[in-house]
Amino acid sequence: MVDVARESGTSLKTVSRVVNGVPTVNEDMRRRVLEAIDRLGYRHNLAAAGLRSKSASRVIGLVNCDLTDPFFATLGATVDEEARRRGYQVIMSAAKEDPELGRTVALELCRRQVMGLLVVPVGDDLSYLREEMDSGTAVVCVDRPAGGIEADSVVVDNRGVARRLAEALIERGHTRIAVFSGRDDIYTHRERRAGMREALAAHGLDDPALHVAELYTPESSRAALERIMAQPDPPTAVICTNNRLGYGVIDWVNVNGAAVDVGVFDRMERDSLTGVRPVRAMQNPGRLGEIAIERLFARIEGLDEEPQTICVPVEISD
Repeated sequence: MVDVARESGTSLKTVSRVVNGVPTVNEDMRRRVLEAIDRLGYRHNLAAAGLRSKSASRVIGLVNCDLTDPFFATLGATVDEEARRRGYQVIMSAAKEDPELGRTVALELCRRQVMGLLVVPVGDDLSYLREEMDSGTAVVCVDRPAGGIEADSVVVDNRGVARRLAEALIERGHTRIAVFSGRDDIYTHRERRAGMREALAAHGLDDPALHVAELYTPESSRAALERIMAQPDPPTAVICTNNRLGYGVIDWVNVNGAAVDVGVFDRMERDSLTGVRPVRAMQNPGRLGEIAIERLFARIEGLDEEPQTICVPVEISD
């Protein structure tokens, strides 16, 4: 198959799709592969190909994250809607920020012979998907970049957006700004915290005493703010790496009537219940899902260019 790919000027994945009878391969690609097969005298295991073609179906897989999070719920709903519009079904499962569970879920979906796989990466190493990709499964990563594999990624500039979010609070006149972030092994939290600190450092405002990492829930961020506000020189603003941490901060501010500004990623569904109007980095999970699934279907249909990282713009709203 490697020889056929070289002879036809296509990829090993394209050859695999052709010999396994995948119906959505670009016709020009299919012709080139078949001609190369004929020239080289390649003989495929037709019994195995028959099993593959009978089991193949119009199904794609989605390894999502936490489905109780509105961001990932919207992402999943968009992928499902776009897939159905094209006559495909989606098998979706959540990895819950657990790298081992993410690996198990992804490989189980591949064993179900999905024609393509969308992955919200948990951890930085997806090398366990290389063999699946070599055998013809299209893979596209969304929200976080592909690590350990060469695959398309649809993301936002987390570090750059976080810098802009911090700058928005600085422009409001704040000089004591706390940074609340989640787990450092999660790409988005790591990048956002770095961007926030870069912006603060550029203005001489980066105070390690005002940084709290490894926060997980609204309860944890609420408790962290309680502690940090007890300092002799407390912050006048808090910037959070996701909306869940923002909920805890806003709850504390409202209960205590504190004059504290908040910066946060994503929508805050409980805004109407609070007196705080946070500065927000307004990601669009629906748009991320649309672009990711468009890219996945292009790969399924035979797109054979180098993997791309597609960056979706984010607005800062106050």
